[in-house]
Formats: sequence, C-alpha cells, structure tokens
Amino acid sequence: MNFFVFDRVVFCFLLLAVAGWTVGDASSFGQIPDFSNPPDVKRPREKTPARPKTTRQTPPARPSSAKKSKFPAPEMVELETKDGITLTCTWFAPEGAESPAKPGAKATTVAAQVVPKGKTTSPFILLHDWDRSREDLLNLGRYLQVAGHAAIVPDLRGHGDSLKVEGSDKPIDRARIRKKDLPSVLADVEACKKFLIRKNDAGVVNIDLLNVAAVGQTAVLAMQWAVSDWSWAPVGSIKQGQDVKSLLLIAPSEKFKGISIKPMLKHPLFVGGAADPLPLLVLYSESHAQSAEDASKIYAGIAKGRERYAKAWRERAAEEKKRATEKAKLRENQAEDSEQADQEEQPESSPPPAIDPMETLADALVPGKNTSGSRLIASRESVAVFRYIDRFVKRSVLSRQAAYPWQKRLDQ
Repeated sequence: MNFFVFDRVVFCFLLLAVAGWTVGDASSFGQIPDFSNPPDVKRPREKTPARPKTTRQTPPARPSSAKKSKFPAPEMVELETKDGITLTCTWFAPEGAESPAKPGAKATTVAAQVVPKGKTTSPFILLHDWDRSREDLLNLGRYLQVAGHAAIVPDLRGHGDSLKVEGSDKPIDRARIRKKDLPSVLADVEACKKFLIRKNDAGVVNIDLLNVAAVGQTAVLAMQWAVSDWSWAPVGSIKQGQDVKSLLLIAPSEKFKGISIKPMLKHPLFVGGAADPLPLLVLYSESHAQSAEDASKIYAGIAKGRERYAKAWRERAAEEKKRATEKAKLRENQAEDSEQADQEEQPESSPPPAIDPMETLADALVPGKNTSGSRLIASRESVAVFRYIDRFVKRSVLSRQAAYPWQKRLDQ
C-alpha cells in the first residue's frame, strides 16, 4: 500500500516537471543548435539576427572577367572568293578593335575605333586540315588574340559552312575536288588576305606582318600560296604581295591528292636565294609514325638547302661587320684630328641586321600520344603547340618589325 502511494507521488512529480519545462522553454522549440562557437563562448540566442530571404544579392564580377572584355568576341564573317564561293570564317580582332557588325552578320564595314598599336599587330590566316573544319582552330585563334595578334579562320570550300556557290542551289561536294581543282582552293586564302588588307587600311593590323598556319594536308596549299604571294612585285610604292613573313606547318603531310611537297622544299623562298628565306616552323608528334616521318622529311629537306645559303650568308655578314668596324675606326680618328668633327653629318642609321637563315628554321616535337594532324591542336598538349607558334613569330618576325612599317594599301 505504501509502495502504491509512493509510485503515484513520483508519477505526479515527473508530470509537473515535464509540463513546466515545456512551457518555460517553448520559444526554443524546433530551433537548430548553434555549434559554430567553442563551448566556452556563449552567444545570447535572442541577439542572433535572422537571415533575410529577400535581400540576397548577386556577387560582383571577378576582376578576370573585366580583363577578358578587352578582347572582342569572335565574330563570324562571310567572304566572297573571286570564283563565287561564299566562305564562312571566324575573325579574332586584336585588343581594342570594335566589332564591325553583330554576330552572324556579314563583315561589310571596318572597325571605326582601334588602338594605335593596331598598326604593329601581326595577323594570322589559319587553315584547317582537309576533311575537317575551322572549329579545330578556334582555340588557337583565341590564344593568338590574347597573345597580342589577330587571326582569321576560314572554312575552306566544301568544308564546314562554306558550301554555297553563286548561281547554284547545290552544296559543294569536296569529294569531287580533284588534283586539277586544288589551285582554285588558293582563292580561299586570297579572299582572307583581302579581308586583312581592309583591316590594315583601317589601322587594325599590319598586313606586312602576315603569318600563315596550316594543318596536315593543307600544308601543301599553304606553301604554294606563300610562293604565289611573293611572286607579286610592288607597283610603284604600292605593295601587292610579299606580305607573308612566316609559315607554320602543324603535322604537315608530304603528299596531298597526288601533289608532292618535295619540289617546294628547294624553292628559294624557303631555302634562300636573292633574299632571306621565309621563317618556317614545323610542329609534329612522334606518337604518329606517318606524321612524324613526313614532318621530318620536310624539315630535313629545307634545312639541307638552307645550310648552303646560310654558309654564304655568314661569310657576307662577317665581311660587312669587318667593313663597319673599319669605318667606325676611321670616323673616330677623323673626329680626333678635326676641329669641326662635331659639325659633320651623322651617319644614317643602318637597317636592323638580318637573322641567320638557320635561326628562322625550327622544328618542335610535341609530347603526347595519338596526336597527329588535327589531334595535335585538340589534345591536352595543344597549349604547347600554341606557345611554340607565338614564340616563334615574336622571335623571327616581330623582332624585325621595324623593317616592315605599316603602310596603307589599295583595297584590291
């Protein structure tokens, strides 16, 4: 009996205690404990402000995005070749140049506002491999733009979006382009140069610092077009050609549709002759046997012919240096003996010295596996290829840009 009474008393006491706790601390019911502070730090619960849900703001843009905005966005342009082909291209304008039209529109006008350094900007024409498209070279075009250059990347006729021909509703079938038709493809490169001439006249680029890069089989076409460009002599004081200042071959093929590159390897434009040979860079990967073999043959063939010219160049350079030293010594003696030495006319500044022909010929082995042709510029190692191209052009071409001052051209 006593046990029963004791049990009921304990039960009532516990019931009252639970009821009192619930009423006294009801305001904290359902809240998540704050574990952000150490146990010895007490933060009053009533002073913790609630986070408003309607005042969330978008974080400010990062500084890097402002830097990227200095470069115009890639622009799609359409060019007409002399034989009626409509070429679709991507134009990477240099820093500070405004886009001439909205994306997707034809480029019928030229940028109105450009930075003064545009007249020292070197432009590039980037040619994709056969059976590929300009998409392969867009990353390279963007890299060159950020590096301080400009680039136009066309879809060659019968490739990508360049399928329209004037007077026909049928798209171009590149499978029907034979050996005898390949010279007409050079008109595509010429159309790109005319576009760059208009940019030159607007002060956006310097066409006299033109570079051409070609991938795989189109290396043959690039070399042929370079020879064609240098065959145009100036008319009076107006230049018509001789604008290509470097050729960049990416995993080049030795043959293309029955045309061999071998005869080109002996051309004076590449091995030297009356003038300094054209700076030339060959890029390839040894992971692809055929590509590595073709690239090695091309480089070795040009190097063999260029070495003979380089030997004569070094002898001539040594003689010129000797004569210059003798003249300087003679002027020094005359200045000491003559009281009117300070009134003598100062000698005219000599042009920048020419570069050793072997220093403007280079080959670069790109690391990586299964990298040949277009894969060489679309793999993880592509940045190495882009860096090789940029450094080669800056060392072989832009280091002598004083010899190629900007001048206005006729819109041919």
